[in-house]
This record gives sequence, structure tokens and C-alpha cells, in this order.
Amino acid sequence: MITLGAEGEAVIDRLELPWELLWADEFAWQSVKASAQYSLQGILHIQKSKAGSGRPITLTSQDAWITRAALETLYAKAENDETDFMVLTLHDGRSFDVTFRYWEPPAIEATPIKKMANPETDEEYILSIKLVEV
Repeated sequence: MITLGAEGEAVIDRLELPWELLWADEFAWQSVKASAQYSLQGILHIQKSKAGSGRPITLTSQDAWITRAALETLYAKAENDETDFMVLTLHDGRSFDVTFRYWEPPAIEATPIKKMANPETDEEYILSIKLVEV
């Protein structure tokens, strides 16, 4: 099970996300950052440091379906400017403090399975979420 909720929120109040979601960019980031520059004498100087946060967490899958009702709850979390950080808990029990990647819109992308003019709350959508570890 994957859950997403505000810090301090009871586990029972956290939103359950589709278990089919995959962490698409889990190994596409490294915490060690470096820059290299040659001096006038031709000596290579390397500066490196380790980032403490900023790891992208993109959860996506064509098989990850979410109901419109759950999607509206997720959007409400994204639109709440008082919710700074959330806790994301993955299938394997790992937890991360995260926030939405608002600077890479859309932070939440949902595509309806069936296109309808007036969908019911139980209609399903394919889900993709852009988060970042903070």
C-alpha cells in the first residue's frame, strides 16, 4: 500500500494511492553533486558536496487507476497552501517527507479511463504524481 498524508496526520486519515504506482525516477538522481575546473597551471580542481534533499519522486503507471473521489482529495491536498510537507509511505515501508513539484506543472496528472461529460465519483483515472523529497 502507498499512502500520502500531512505530517502529524493520523495514518487512518492518509490518502491511499494505487498500489500499481511505480517510482519512475528512483535511480535517475544522485545526491553527490560536483563541479570540475582546471586552474591556470592545468591542475584539475574538483569540488563536491552531498545534497540533503531535492530527490524527485515521480509516481506513475498506466495501470495505476484512481477514482474521481480519491483524485479530488489528492487535488485538495495539492491546493492546500497550509500543507507544507507530507509523508509518503511506499509499498516496502520506506517513508519520505515530500511536497509537490509545483515548479514542474502539472504536479498531478490524471487522464480519464473513459471520457465523459459528467463523470461520477467512482469513475477511474490514470494517475501520475510529481513529488520531491524535502
